Amino acid sequence: MRRLALIPLLLTLALPAHAAETALVFGVSQSWDKHEFDGNNTSRAISSVHHSQHAQTNALSLRLARTSASVTLEVENHISAPVTLEGKTARTRWGRRLAYKAKLRTQRLGANIWTPVTSRNATTLSLGAGAGIRHTSGDITGPGLDLSIDDTAPYALLGARVTHAISDRKSALIEARYVTSPPIRSWADASGSHIDHEVAGLELIVGLALTLD
Repeated sequence: MRRLALIPLLLTLALPAHAAETALVFGVSQSWDKHEFDGNNTSRAISSVHHSQHAQTNALSLRLARTSASVTLEVENHISAPVTLEGKTARTRWGRRLAYKAKLRTQRLGANIWTPVTSRNATTLSLGAGAGIRHTSGDITGPGLDLSIDDTAPYALLGARVTHAISDRKSALIEARYVTSPPIRSWADASGSHIDHEVAGLELIVGLALTLD
C-alpha cells in the first residue's frame, strides 16, 4: 500500500515540461468530519462499539502542481492536527454504556486533477477529483479498551475551486472538497477486542499558489 505513494508524483510529472507551469501551493484547511466507530470489546462483555460523532479538524496542505491549458495535476501532502474524540459504547449486559476516548493523527498523500469550467478576468472556477492513501495512527482507550491504530487506507475526494490571479506568479485560491475513506481497523488486544474507524467529511481550504517557472 505504501508504494502507492509514488503514483501521485509520477502523475504530476507526466505533463511535458514545455506544456506546463509548475507551482507550489500552500494551504490551510478546516474540515467538518463524521467519525464512525464500530467493533467489539470482548473483555467487558460489550456486544459492540458503534458510535458516530462530528468533529472539526485543522490541517496544512502542501502541493506541487503542474498546469497546462486544460488541466492541472497536483501531488498533495495533507497533514491534519491531532483530534480527540469521546464517545460511549453500546450497552453492556448490565445496561451500562462505557465511555471511551480516541486520540487520532492523520496524514494524506495523493494526486488531484482539476479542469477549468469557466473563467472571467483573473478568476477561474474549476472542478476536480483526487485519490490517494491516508495514514491514521493513535490510541483508543476506555474501560476494558487499550487499542492502537497505525495503518493506511485509500481515500477519494471531489471538489470545486476558485482561483484568482494576484500577479504573474501568485494566485489565491479557495476550495470546497468532500473526502471519504473506508474503515481502518485497530490492532486487536489479547482478548480479541477491536474497533474500526471510518471518516468522511467536508473540507474548506484557503491557499496561495507560487509559480516557479
